Amino acid sequence: MEKRLSIWIDDEIERNMPLSQSIIMEKAKGIFNYIQAEASDISETFVASRGWFNRFKHRNNLYNINITREAASGDTKARPNSQRY
Repeated sequence: MEKRLSIWIDDEIERNMPLSQSIIMEKAKGIFNYIQAEASDISETFVASRGWFNRFKHRNNLYNINITREAASGDTKARPNSQRY
């Protein structure tokens, strides 16, 4: 599953597509579900947690890719006057 995810990430980088942690984690869940359905095996489970993501980055040497971070919903209230400038 992780090999397929790595290939997908490489393809997205080549296409200059923005990547975020949540996008990669959702794609990982999708790939896992696809493989599981293909094999007709529902005995295993997969949780794409932040810990898994950090270990995945480490295992695949993904330190040099630019992963965008989503703004927290509270961040928009932190600077209410930012729209004026």
